[in-house]
Amino acid sequence: MRVPGSLARVKREALGHVARRLYRDTAGGPEHAILVAGVARSGTTWLAEILASQLRARLVFEPFNPPHVQAFGAFEYLQYMPAQREDPALERFVSDVLSGRLRDPAWVDKMVSVLRPEARVVKAVRACLMIRWIHDRFPHTPTILIVRHPCAVVASFAKLGWSARPDLESILRQDQLLGDHLQDVRDLLDKPLTPQQETAAVWCVNHRVALSQCADSRIVTVHYEDLLARPEVEIPRIFQAIERDFDDALYRTLHRPSRTAKPDHDVGWREILGPSEKADVQDIVSAFRLDDLYDRRGRPTGRLKA
Repeated sequence: MRVPGSLARVKREALGHVARRLYRDTAGGPEHAILVAGVARSGTTWLAEILASQLRARLVFEPFNPPHVQAFGAFEYLQYMPAQREDPALERFVSDVLSGRLRDPAWVDKMVSVLRPEARVVKAVRACLMIRWIHDRFPHTPTILIVRHPCAVVASFAKLGWSARPDLESILRQDQLLGDHLQDVRDLLDKPLTPQQETAAVWCVNHRVALSQCADSRIVTVHYEDLLARPEVEIPRIFQAIERDFDDALYRTLHRPSRTAKPDHDVGWREILGPSEKADVQDIVSAFRLDDLYDRRGRPTGRLKA
């Protein structure tokens, strides 16, 4: 008999409440973890849940968030790490995350749903500025960067009433980040911006740094839109790249809502953002020279896989 949706959700939540307190993570070291990075509202939860469902994995939720994770409290809200910089304290923390030693039922384990995980999937919207640093120090941890259209991200922030101001302030505090990657757009970042422009600027900073650091690496890049529209192409590509298997039954569950958002066909942002707001976002994206990631219809151009 089919279980009603609301009852199924209650059952999942009850099992999760038990699992996140009683689970035993004996999955091994960093080689048994997968890092899913991207900006907020870009599909990180959705992709992390896809992977976790196939690997019987513990989903590690946002460990690089200083207000919620005390052990990360000495670092920036959006921490930048150039690949060559040495930081033993950060390396120990990342090792604890990827090896499963970091535990917290109220935050990092809030999405755990298995008692005996066989792997772990780390979902992180604050890892883009150090994605290559992590990748180089933990090369046996598969790393995935998911990218979503900037207007979709801006619209989602606006709809939820979220502010990107803390992210932007964190960026502006980091002189090496500004010097390494943002000299040509410093005037833009320093001037007064609307909330939508701030979100667009933060999207651009994260992707300018992450994409430049992904070059010549084994970091897997994927567009949210491609995963949504062509799962029969993207799912095998992702699992092959991370050297894991998946069940074809996965395709029947792809459009279930994640625990933070429901995937859609990105038509919402065209209705939420007005013409001037869309133009503002596109102007900022152009200033960062990232306007070749999507065409005028909002579809991926293929640059990520070039």
